[in-house]
Amino acid sequence: MAAGGGELAPALEFRGPAGGTLMALVGYCLDAIQEGTLEPASWQGNGPLPTHVDGLKQTQVVAAIVESAEMGKVVALESMPSK
Repeated sequence: MAAGGGELAPALEFRGPAGGTLMALVGYCLDAIQEGTLEPASWQGNGPLPTHVDGLKQTQVVAAIVESAEMGKVVALESMPSK
């Protein structure tokens, strides 16, 4: 489903082999935990899985967009430490 039509949540999920399902990354995350890596065998070739740092950065970007829209001004993002 494309963004802007119907239920939005699935459109925000990863579009990989299980793309479009609400829990598309769960299997990969469980594999990563079992294998002790951010790039499990089932995920090879896609780079590392997203981490809590990626989630925090995404949340900060969305919060800055909302604040910018409400205030009508540019909102600077604070730099984040890399992984």
